[in-house]
Amino acid sequence: MPEYANITYETKGRLAYVTISRPDRRNAIDPNTSRELRDAFEAFKSEDNVWVAILTGTGERRARAPLRRAVRRHHARVRVLEANHRRD
Repeated sequence: MPEYANITYETKGRLAYVTISRPDRRNAIDPNTSRELRDAFEAFKSEDNVWVAILTGTGERRARAPLRRAVRRHHARVRVLEANHRRD
């Protein structure tokens, strides 16, 4: 597996976890991050024993709209599921 500067990719059982790790930029997707995401999802597609990829990000704040656009542009058949966490 290649080393990435802006994401991590790991598998656990049948799950692949792709985590954008740019909290200082609210996990915004720049051209390098986009290439890394493409490579990670290509790795996911090539692994027959991994069935589901979960895309997430680090940090307290995130920019959700750019993430949705990037997923739709590169992976039209990927369904984006979001968890909205309440903080009391």
